[in-house]
Amino acid sequence: MNWVVKPLPNEEIERLANAVGVSPLLARLLLVRGLGDSEEALRFLHPKIEHLHEPDRMQDLGKAVERLQYAVRKVEKILVYGDYDVDGITASVVVLRALRRLGAEVDCFLPHRIRDGYGMREERIEWAASKGYRVIVSVDTGIREWAVLEKARSLGLECIVVDHHLPGDHLPAAFAVLNPLRADCDYPEKNLAAVGLAFKLAQGLASAKENDEAWNDDLVLAMVGTVADCAPLLGENRVITHFGLQALKRTSILGLQELMRVSDLEEKPVRVSDVAFRMAPRINAAGRMEGPDKPLELLLTSQPGKARSIAEELNFLNAQRQQTEERILEEATRQVETQGTALPEALVVAGDRWHRGVIGIVAQRLVERFSRPTFVISLEGGIGHGSGRSVGRFPLVSALDRMSDLFVRYGGHEKAAGVTLPAERLEAFRRSLAQEAARRADTFERTHTVDVDAEIRFSDITEDLYRETQVLEPCGIGNPQPRFSARGLKVLGDPRILKKKHLKLSVGQDGVIFEALGWGMAERAKELGRGKAVDLTFRLEENFFRNNYSLQLIIQEIGVIGSQGAGGKGIAHQGIARR
Repeated sequence: MNWVVKPLPNEEIERLANAVGVSPLLARLLLVRGLGDSEEALRFLHPKIEHLHEPDRMQDLGKAVERLQYAVRKVEKILVYGDYDVDGITASVVVLRALRRLGAEVDCFLPHRIRDGYGMREERIEWAASKGYRVIVSVDTGIREWAVLEKARSLGLECIVVDHHLPGDHLPAAFAVLNPLRADCDYPEKNLAAVGLAFKLAQGLASAKENDEAWNDDLVLAMVGTVADCAPLLGENRVITHFGLQALKRTSILGLQELMRVSDLEEKPVRVSDVAFRMAPRINAAGRMEGPDKPLELLLTSQPGKARSIAEELNFLNAQRQQTEERILEEATRQVETQGTALPEALVVAGDRWHRGVIGIVAQRLVERFSRPTFVISLEGGIGHGSGRSVGRFPLVSALDRMSDLFVRYGGHEKAAGVTLPAERLEAFRRSLAQEAARRADTFERTHTVDVDAEIRFSDITEDLYRETQVLEPCGIGNPQPRFSARGLKVLGDPRILKKKHLKLSVGQDGVIFEALGWGMAERAKELGRGKAVDLTFRLEENFFRNNYSLQLIIQEIGVIGSQGAGGKGIAHQGIARR
């Protein structure tokens, strides 16, 4: 493993610092994020609602708005056909709310993860036609549903596709397709989540204002879905997330208020990490363990008692989800480790009736551990239902396109995808994916490289420095929290283990001492006795405990000086490379 600090000329840092009016350290943080243009850097540092693009710049959005407005005038029944994850649920709610504000006769269907699986189904389209629906708005799904949408057209249904997934070689037979990735769409922001597209449609349907309650609530929902779907927090996504977080505490959506309560977020500022790791998993829990109707009801109800009871139920389901996930992860990890050290370039693991609601999370955790594209397959009745995650720039769906004859269904995007295939094709899939990963080995690194924003000394870490770095918020995918490194630190006292999983250290340098937390790093304690010399990469975090405030380090990587490596669970001391 290598820690890499990107070299930057001092004159370039000074130029940007002077042009933007920031310190050299903040200028460096901007430069390593590719924000060397002063105008672009100022736009990044100071997001404004006006930075949102006009919705009518998106191909087909005007057509979609006109058709929906016509449906409202003619009292035609509209069905929102969504998806069961947080992005799909929040996107569906945004479209529902926008249409209901116009007085539309509109309902929503969210597929069940286990019974229905990902994507649209012909039988649901036939049901919609039999119930008198005239317009279907597919949200977070539809872009590759050629047969289903052709069926809808044959039944006299007009479909509006609102989907951010990668299109195929041609668009489906829909009345309108809202997707900035389609070849003929000039919309500037290509990385919107489905809820971001739903938000643009809501913008197009009404002239909402910045101080309007409905506008603020739609913005909050767009923020939650954007963060949960791991969309890069740059450009328009950054604006949505910045203002959505500001509006969250004053939201009128009772379900979100209750969700903050059960997530222990009522009494403190909410950050991206809180949305990603506390709120979103609770929304997702129902869709993973049971069905998506409860979170949909949570976000739509106007009854305080119902909002509270649903939030409590989601909190319980999330605890169940965590237990199930840990069990499957343990079994899947054993499968990988039995293959020895010479692992294939991509991993496919499978188990009998592994809960399909959590296999995507397990796939992500295997990717983080083994640095390979990974699919986790649940085998049920001779059929494999799989969820995959990518690594680096390996294009998952493009790779699946080259072996499409193996699947009954597949879809997703370049970072995450789902597949359904007969169990007897599992070995062929395993071989084909490994071969495709080997062919594209240049898209991901076998040796893990950690990019470090800046090397600093403990004597430089002050409250002012921390406050200055906070202007980079909201941080997340595409704009990570600043990662610092410090070398030659001394471990003071014995390491402590928290909840049998986490590591806590006191480390010192230059006469300055910080507490450092390593989440999930308890196994490293045996290497880190009193007086040990270590290097750390870390991010800074505020710690409030019993009315006391302090800065602490959140450890990301540990290098024990003089060690010979840690079997993929740490690093050998190699100093810090510069590139």
